[in-house]
Amino acid sequence: MELIKDLLILILPSLLTAVFSWLGIDKIKLQRYQRLIEIAEEKVRIAYQALQRQALNNLAKQLVGE
Repeated sequence: MELIKDLLILILPSLLTAVFSWLGIDKIKLQRYQRLIEIAEEKVRIAYQALQRQALNNLAKQLVGE
């Protein structure tokens, strides 16, 4: 098992570089896609928190009897 991990550590970076190169994805494109993903995950988090606040407000109103 340790041998397999060592081989993956040695081979995987070169293999991924070849695949990204073949797909035409360079470092700049990869960074741009990573940033877009971060922005999208952030927007999802903000929307989820807004839904949580709305649900808590609705629950509080029901408990108070409004």
